[in-house]
Amino acid sequence: MDLHLIPGAVATPAERAAIDAVLPAAHPALGTRAPGTRAPGTPAPGTAAPGTLAPGTPAPGTTAPSTQHLAPSTRSWLLPALHAAQARTGWISEGALNYICEGLSVPPAEAFGVASFYALFSLQPRPPLAVHVCDDIACRANGAESICQDLERRVGAQGESLMNGGAMWLRSPCLGQCDRAPAALVQRAGRDPRDWTMTSVTPDDIVATLRDEVRLKPDTTSENSTTSENSTTYEKNSTTYENSTSTQERATNAVQPQYVVQPQYVVSGFSRTSDRPGGSQTAVYADRSRLLRRVGAVDPTRLDAYRAHGGYQALTRALDMGRDAVIREVTDARLVGRGGALFPTGRKWDAVARAVARPHYLVCNADESEPGTFKDRLLMEEDPFAVVEAMTIAAFATGCEKGYIYIRGEYPQATARLQHAIDEAGRHHLLGHDILGRGVNFEVEIRRGGGAYICGEETALFESIEGKRGEPRNKPPFPVEVGLFGKPTLVNNVETFAWVPAVVQKESGLWFAGLGRIASASSSCTSWRCIRSGRTTPTASRSRTTRDPTGIRSTASRSIRITRARTS
Repeated sequence: MDLHLIPGAVATPAERAAIDAVLPAAHPALGTRAPGTRAPGTPAPGTAAPGTLAPGTPAPGTTAPSTQHLAPSTRSWLLPALHAAQARTGWISEGALNYICEGLSVPPAEAFGVASFYALFSLQPRPPLAVHVCDDIACRANGAESICQDLERRVGAQGESLMNGGAMWLRSPCLGQCDRAPAALVQRAGRDPRDWTMTSVTPDDIVATLRDEVRLKPDTTSENSTTSENSTTYEKNSTTYENSTSTQERATNAVQPQYVVQPQYVVSGFSRTSDRPGGSQTAVYADRSRLLRRVGAVDPTRLDAYRAHGGYQALTRALDMGRDAVIREVTDARLVGRGGALFPTGRKWDAVARAVARPHYLVCNADESEPGTFKDRLLMEEDPFAVVEAMTIAAFATGCEKGYIYIRGEYPQATARLQHAIDEAGRHHLLGHDILGRGVNFEVEIRRGGGAYICGEETALFESIEGKRGEPRNKPPFPVEVGLFGKPTLVNNVETFAWVPAVVQKESGLWFAGLGRIASASSSCTSWRCIRSGRTTPTASRSRTTRDPTGIRSTASRSIRITRARTS
C-alpha cells in the first residue's frame, strides 16, 4: 500500500507515546517499526491473512464473496488513535496523522477524511484547553445565547486563541445535559488529559475555569512536566482534576452523594454530571420496582452494592434457563427498541442467534445525540453495572463473544462509569472468559464517538467503529445478517438493554408486556420538566401525574410552550 505520507511531518515523542498507549497489547508498538514497513502478520495489499480468504474470493461451497476480510483489523483502532493524539496536544498534527497511518496501514487521505468528519477533532492548531458551550435548544432556552455574548465581551470571540494561547471556547451542539441546562464541556489536553462537564453554568463559571486551568499551565509536549508546589490533585466522581486548593478546602467543597430512600419512591438528588463542587442536581422520582429503582439508592461505582440490590441475579437465571428460553422471554415481553425505531427486540435477537456466519458481534448504541434526550446518560452514569449485565445476557442468548459500547464523546462521566463497571465485572468473573464458570465468553470494549450526530444510526456507528467516516450504509443487508465487520450483529439502545435484567428476572416476559397498552406494550414517556416561557421549571398547575414502565412519575402539563431566545 502506497501511503503517500505527508512530507516532512514527524510526530513528537509525546504524540507517539500517547498513540502507542491506546493500542491493544496484541499489536506491536508503532514506534518499533521502520517507516513504510507493515506490522508483523499484516498481509500485503490485496492478499489475505493466513487462514482467511482474500477479499472477493467465494466462500467454500458458495458463490457469494467471502466477508472474512472484514474481520477486525488494525484500522478499527483509528478512532481511538485519533482521540489519543487530540488528547495529548489539543489537536491532531500532521506528524501524529502520519504516525497513525504508518502503524495502521491507512492512507493519510482516508485518515484525514475520518478525522475531519468528527466535530470534536481539530486538524488545526488549538490551545490545550477548550470549553465547548452548548447553544442548542434546551440550553438556548435557559440563557446560552446571553452566555456566549458575555464570553465574547469578556474574553474574546469563539474559536480564537485566548490567554496567551492557553485556551479557547467554542459553541457546541447539544451536550446531552438538557435536564441541567445550560451546559459546557471542558477538554484539557496534556500528559494527563481530562474532560469534564459543567452544568447550570454561568459566564463567571466559564471565565473562572479558563483562567484557573490556564494558570496551571498543563504540559502538552514534555514528558517530564512539573506543577507548582501548592498544586494538588484530587479525584471527584471518577474524574481526576488539579486545583490549587488545600486538602481542607477540598474536603469542605466536595459534594457527597446523598441517598434518601422513601417508602414508595427513591429520590435522587445527586446526578453528578456537574463534576465540580456546586453544580446543579436533578431530582429523579423512581418506583423502586422499575427501571430506575437503583438510581439514588445504590452507589454506581460499587459492584457489591449493585449485587446487594439484585444485580447479576438475572444473568444467573439466564444461564440456567438457556439461550432459547431467554429469547422467548424477551419476545413475550414485547420489548421494543428504545432508540426510536421500536423494532421488536425478541425478533432481532432470534435472527442473530440463528445466523450461521461467525463470529457474532453485539453493539450497545449509546450515541444519544438528539437535543432534549438524556435518559441513556442517566442509566450509564447511575446504573452502569445493569447495562453491562444486560449486554452479557444478550450476548449469551445470541452467541456473541465480543461487544462494543459506542458512546458519545461528550459523555466523559458515563464513559468512566462504564469502563469501571467493565473492569470490576471482569475481575469478578462476570465478564470475559468462562463467565461464572459456565463456559460463556464475552468481552466488552468502549469506543468513544468524535461528535457526529449521524453515528446514532446503527450502520453509521458500525462504519465509525471500523475506522471509517460515520456514514450510513444501504439496507439490505440488515445488521442481523451483515453488520459490524461484515458479520451478524445485535445492536440495541442503552435503555433497551437496561430493561433486559428485569424481564429475565421476572417469572414471565408477560409481566413486562402487561405494563403498557395492548397496542403499545410497555411504552414509556419520561418527562421531568417542561420548558415554560424560555426557562426550564418544574411543572406547576393544571398538570396531571402519570406512571410509566420506567418507574418515573411523569408530570405532563396541558400547556407547554418553548420560546426562542432572542439573538442579536
